[in-house]
Amino acid sequence: MSEIPEEYQELTEEIIENARGKLEHDFDDNIYLSLMDHIHFSVQRYREGMLIKNQLLTETKVMYRKEYEAAQEALELINETFEVELPEDEAGFIAFHFVNASMSGSMEDTVQRTRIVQDTLMIIRNYFKMEFEEDSLDYYRLVTHLKFFVQRMMDKKPLTSTDGDRQLLELVESNYKRSYECVQRIAKYIHLEFGYCVSDEEKLYLTIHIERVRDHNA
Repeated sequence: MSEIPEEYQELTEEIIENARGKLEHDFDDNIYLSLMDHIHFSVQRYREGMLIKNQLLTETKVMYRKEYEAAQEALELINETFEVELPEDEAGFIAFHFVNASMSGSMEDTVQRTRIVQDTLMIIRNYFKMEFEEDSLDYYRLVTHLKFFVQRMMDKKPLTSTDGDRQLLELVESNYKRSYECVQRIAKYIHLEFGYCVSDEEKLYLTIHIERVRDHNA
């Protein structure tokens, strides 16, 4: 902290207080130092002509909508205070700090969750050779479902299946064959990368969400 100018400390406190009010929950105290360090480094990078692209920006906007909105307000404060023009990629990075400080786990966990969702969406996009309408309600529901699915996976708390789920899955598999085949690809990716077996109930709900997005894009 001694290496970071006081104005960054004051701005970070203001940003965190604003976010706390907007998100209506508290943060882990570690956010003060981690966010202040990030802001300081980002402004330095900008002044040196070094900008880092946020490859997870699109998914962050949807997965963590409220945190991203709070981060946008923080970005405006940063740009105004230090007379810079940091791009919206930085709002995505700041949103990660808000998410991480309100959940158990590390920043690496937050990034990994988002990256798994991104990879899953890429599987869907490539399988159907389609682009998502990212402002649609069906896309938002799909990404939100994936967010909680990945959280359950990382917490090792999967949805459990029943005989009724198996019967319903067979019906969904028959009616939404291509969407189910896509889910099987996703399940294979998850198993190969993380050793996690996707349950029938998880497959059921994911198939329905994918089918809705396909129908919307048809």
